[in-house]
Amino acid sequence: MSTTCTYFTKQVDSIKVNNKISKLDERDAILSYYPESFDFGNMYEGEVNGTTFEVWNSGCCILYYSFNWNCSWVDVFPKNGASITEHDTINININTTGLLTGSNLCNISILSDGGNGYFIVNVNIIRGEIVNITVYEAWEILNNTENGIQYPIDFRTNQEWKIEHINTPIPENPRHHPIDELQDEIKLQEFLSEYRFKTIVVYSDSGTNSFIAAQFLINNNFQGLVFNMFDGINTWKEAGYPVKGNDPPEKPIITGPTKIIVGLEYNFTFIAADPDQDYIFYSIHWGDTKVDLVGPIASNNSVTVGHKWNYPDNYVIGTKVIDRYDDESEWGFLEVKISKNKTLFKNNCLFNLLFNL
Repeated sequence: MSTTCTYFTKQVDSIKVNNKISKLDERDAILSYYPESFDFGNMYEGEVNGTTFEVWNSGCCILYYSFNWNCSWVDVFPKNGASITEHDTINININTTGLLTGSNLCNISILSDGGNGYFIVNVNIIRGEIVNITVYEAWEILNNTENGIQYPIDFRTNQEWKIEHINTPIPENPRHHPIDELQDEIKLQEFLSEYRFKTIVVYSDSGTNSFIAAQFLINNNFQGLVFNMFDGINTWKEAGYPVKGNDPPEKPIITGPTKIIVGLEYNFTFIAADPDQDYIFYSIHWGDTKVDLVGPIASNNSVTVGHKWNYPDNYVIGTKVIDRYDDESEWGFLEVKISKNKTLFKNNCLFNLLFNL
């Protein structure tokens, strides 16, 4: 055989071998995933959040994969899976409780029979902070929910709030927390919980007390952003921005049965809203000699109270709502008719059983 023929035969054999290797490679599973990382940005200690990424097989046959990580604040679901060609969604959930201030990184290993990789998670833990702003800046951010929701907090006395406070639209309408409340440990913890992870705008007459309150909150590990309106409501009014006095609660609504048997207790539900979102009290007059005072109840939350009448007659249940500043609503009414308990059975046990049914 000539040299040329021998060379050509070797070339053909080489091509056949390479084709076999290529086909063998095509039968192998290949790990693919996207994206390769996620940065949660700034978060407060104790927050939760989540994201997703996709895993799929860009090769042949079936790709078997699993995940491994050593970060207690990260959870991955599902923890393993298999893909032919479909894209599987992997959920990453984080809980920042106990994380230290600063950057926290977690490498999630992806192990598979088609190769290995890493999905990297990062979160930066920040502390609460105080930022001083003018009344002009406060007016701008409290009239625009596109920049998030900011909650204005008035730290002045009850009487000062009742006379006047800043007037901004819902949901960025002002709330009242007298600065003295922060000295009460229970009320302090309630405040920290209610506004946790939120942005608040605090103010007082001139800005001094609001800054003191803001610093006190930060020192007690408030997890949120505090904008201090450092020139206070006095400058707010001088700038021509609106103020208003305390609004009384709205007229309550009473629901319940209107045809009642004497001597048996029935439940009635009361509900009212307070325009300033204050806690409210229900003064309930049952039409006989009894009066109940129920509260404090959060605005627009219902309360159910039971009552029974001892004498047959027509009665009118009347209730008014009182807020923390002693402003009262209009009366709400419900008329009920109390009839005699006509015993149709001599066997009281049977009667009670049928009545309950």
